[in-house]
Amino acid sequence: GLVGSEMCIRDSYSSIGSSTLESAAELTGFTMHGYRLSREVWPAAEMIETKAPIYIDDPVPVVAGLVPHVPAALLKRPLRLVGLSPDTPVIFLPLAAEQRTLGILTIWGGRLQEADIPALSVLAAQVASALERARLIQEAAEAEILREVDRLRSELIANVSHEIRTPLGLIQLAATSLLMEDTTFEPEVQREFLRGIDEETERLRIIVENLLDLSRMESGRLHLYKQPTDVALLTKKVVDGMEGRVPEHNLVHEFPSDGLVADIDRGQIEQVLRNLLSNAIKYSPEGGAVTVRGGEEQGEIILCVEDEGLGIPAEELERIFDRFHRVDSRLIQQVSGAGLGLSVCSGIAEAHGGRIWVESAPGMGSRFYVALPSLEPEEPLS
Repeated sequence: GLVGSEMCIRDSYSSIGSSTLESAAELTGFTMHGYRLSREVWPAAEMIETKAPIYIDDPVPVVAGLVPHVPAALLKRPLRLVGLSPDTPVIFLPLAAEQRTLGILTIWGGRLQEADIPALSVLAAQVASALERARLIQEAAEAEILREVDRLRSELIANVSHEIRTPLGLIQLAATSLLMEDTTFEPEVQREFLRGIDEETERLRIIVENLLDLSRMESGRLHLYKQPTDVALLTKKVVDGMEGRVPEHNLVHEFPSDGLVADIDRGQIEQVLRNLLSNAIKYSPEGGAVTVRGGEEQGEIILCVEDEGLGIPAEELERIFDRFHRVDSRLIQQVSGAGLGLSVCSGIAEAHGGRIWVESAPGMGSRFYVALPSLEPEEPLS
């Protein structure tokens, strides 16, 4: 016999929803927004404290008390607009849970009687229980997110501290050795110490750049300064810069002779290439070839960094670009890392309107792909 219902959450027992007032104002010409109803005018407000159901034969006289200068007949349409049916009884039921009133359940209908209150109170209790349960679930989920954020923050601090401590220790050891006044080293030994300082300084620089880029991404401050760039030449520059530091690896550069032009932030794409090459070298402990390839397919420049290293288990491929994630493999976990580089690569690629993905299998090496929108050069590039 009921023809409709509406759930209204009231933050204050002394006010009615502004939508009712605004709708009535449009129809009557009277400004009603901002009016506040006393408990005598709007009796349902009492339930915030009393938690007792209220039965009303006709809601029009109740609302008419809000705007005494407006004929009651003019209030029927605003009532319909906000979901109440005039000239029919209304029951207001409190949605109470744990000594708190969560809201008001409004039920109306032509056959509604005051005797229906007990049965409808059961319905209101179930609704209140569902709302309270949803609130508790949401709070638990938020608490779990906070715990996970704290865990990731602690893990990041631990990993980064370890990653920074190792190169700093090696730099200090090499520098201290070279500064020893009572020992003279052969030129080749001196060059070896200096080479170690150079390699570890580069390692620190990459860590710091990744941290800065990650911070910019999280705060939305990663700004790109794009310009038409030959990605083949840019990649060759990065490969040449790293080649002398990894004599046990063979770095291969395979690009078409006519170049590949994209509108990119040179510094950011250099960071992507350095991260991918560093990972390829790091996870190829036995040496071998690391190949960087490039080509153009369907309006995209595709870069590929391929190694002959440890490979990645299939179950880890979907999470490999997550922030702070490190592959859960005993063999791979023996390789140090803060879990930042691939996440930063993913963020930079997406910021350029591109994408990144990986193909890999344990013991079969890995192939990391970066796709960037291509650009036809309008003038010769320097």
